[in-house]
Amino acid sequence: MTKVSLLFFISLTLISALFFDHWQRMKIFSPSHQLLPTPEERGIPFKNVWITVRNQQNEDKGILHAWWLPNKEASILYLHGNDSSISTDIDKILQIWNAGYSVLAVDYRGFGQSTKILPSESSVTEDAMAAWQYLKWISSGKNGIRAVYGHSLGSAIAINLGQQHPEVDYLILEGSFTSIADILKETGKYQWLPSFLLTQKFESFKKIKTIAIPKLFIHCDKDSVIPLSLAEKLYENSSTPKNKLIINGDDHQACSYAAQSDWKNHMQQILKIKNTSSK
Repeated sequence: MTKVSLLFFISLTLISALFFDHWQRMKIFSPSHQLLPTPEERGIPFKNVWITVRNQQNEDKGILHAWWLPNKEASILYLHGNDSSISTDIDKILQIWNAGYSVLAVDYRGFGQSTKILPSESSVTEDAMAAWQYLKWISSGKNGIRAVYGHSLGSAIAINLGQQHPEVDYLILEGSFTSIADILKETGKYQWLPSFLLTQKFESFKKIKTIAIPKLFIHCDKDSVIPLSLAEKLYENSSTPKNKLIINGDDHQACSYAAQSDWKNHMQQILKIKNTSSK
């Protein structure tokens, strides 16, 4: 092979790798830019907030748009899934608020009104950590629990956050899974794709055992998007303390609405545990 041929081959390989990574990120994140409705349209007081994301070198990496819905002493950071935004998830956000929590709901960069980029696992994790720091600041006058609620892909982002921030009081993981590779294997989607070629892995199964934060797992037993078996496997591999709520239903996006009373009871039990441990 001549030097020119070798350079051409290397260039073609790099371009192919970049294209393949771009394709994966588009498929996995499917960013939504939906802006409406807002809590105001539902009669709930809220504030639009803007959070600057900075890297370890303190360089400005962009802006996150979020909603702050003040309530009682407890506070939750809400992390949505793929193909979503805080507007598409407004019912779930208000459900959490109605359970007695102040809520910071955030759109990652690439979603909603946040800085336009193509998201990656590293960027959404960085965004979640910036939002967590903001939640600690805005709720600094409150004495209640500070928790993270991740839905679907947001549950994997919440696990990434919990691994880096053990001061999180509680992780609530709805529609969770073990890894992207396992989703592809279990659902048959893109099963031709070898796992070693995945650039966005979200390997929650490997991480969950090291996280000592108390956890609540929520899943619908007939979830057609993420099989219950993956959530059960993740639960079994997680460290204690932990609890789970399995709901009879097949809706991935709105699973928590299928048993609202049970869901609310579990969410309010978290408050009681915190109050008991703080006495």
